Amino acid sequence: MTTDVITVGPTATLRDIAYLLVEERISAVPVVDPKEGLLGMINERALIKMPLPSCLELLGDNFYLPDVDVYRKKLLEGLSESVLDHLIEAHTFSYDTPITQIAATMISKNIREGVIMKEAEIVGIISKSDIVRAMINANQSNNGIEE
Repeated sequence: MTTDVITVGPTATLRDIAYLLVEERISAVPVVDPKEGLLGMINERALIKMPLPSCLELLGDNFYLPDVDVYRKKLLEGLSESVLDHLIEAHTFSYDTPITQIAATMISKNIREGVIMKEAEIVGIISKSDIVRAMINANQSNNGIEE
C-alpha cells in the first residue's frame, strides 16, 4: 500500500493528470474536493479511453482505428478537459479491512486500485501489485525468509 498519497483537486485538467501519473510513476490519482471529500479517481485507463469512440467498448479488441492522427487530435483536445468529466468510481476500503477481503473484492469487481480510508481521511492507495507483494512477503515469512 502506498501511504504517501498524491491527490488532485476538481479543477485539474486531464493534461495535469497525465503529467502527474507519468512523473510520479503512479497509475491512478484520487480527486478530492476540500469540502466534499473524495469525488472519484482518474486512472491511466480513463486517460487512454477518453479520445476513443464510445462504440469501442462494444466492438472489443477487433476494432481497428485506421487513422492514428484522428486519435492523436482527439487526445490533445481532450487533455484540456476537466477531470470532473472523466471521474471513475473510487473504490474505498476501511484501513482495518483484512487484505484477503480487499483482494477478493478487487478481483470480483475488477478493481485496479482502491483507496484506503480511515474515517473520512485517505490514508493509502492499494493496487493489485500491493496484494501480490503482500502474498510474497507472507510466503517468505512462513518459510523463514526475511527481506
